[in-house]
Amino acid sequence: PETSLGIMPAAGGTQRLARLVGVGRATEMILTSRRVKAQEALSMGLVTDVVEPEDLMPTAKDTARTILAKGPLATQLAKTVVRHGFDADHGTGILLERLAQAVLYSSAEKVEGTTAFLEKRTPDYRAAQRKDDDA
Repeated sequence: PETSLGIMPAAGGTQRLARLVGVGRATEMILTSRRVKAQEALSMGLVTDVVEPEDLMPTAKDTARTILAKGPLATQLAKTVVRHGFDADHGTGILLERLAQAVLYSSAEKVEGTTAFLEKRTPDYRAAQRKDDDA
C-alpha cells in the first residue's frame, strides 16, 4: 500500500516481491497498491498455504514440528544456501551447496540420520549434536 501513501516499499520489499512473483506482477502490485486475496497469493507463490483463521496456529505449529524433527545443521545450512544461492549466479549457488554438503557429510548428524533411516527408527539429532560439539 506504500505508493498510495506517497512512499514506496523499502527494506528490500521491491526486490523480494519481484523475485517471488515476477517483475511485471510486482510492478503492477506496487504501482497500484493492489491487495491480493489468499487464493491469488497462493497461486502466485507469495504464500505456501492458505488455511482458515482457526487453523492457522495448529497448521503453523505442525509445520514447525516437522522442520524441528529434521537435522538441525542440515536445516540451517539448507536455509542459508537457498537464501544466499538464489541471489548469486548459478555457479556460486552450486558452490555454496557443495560446501554445505561437505560440512554435513563430515558431521555426526549425517551419520545419525542415515543410520536411523537404515535401522527404521527416529533419529536422535541431539546426541549427534553433542558428538559434533565434542569433536
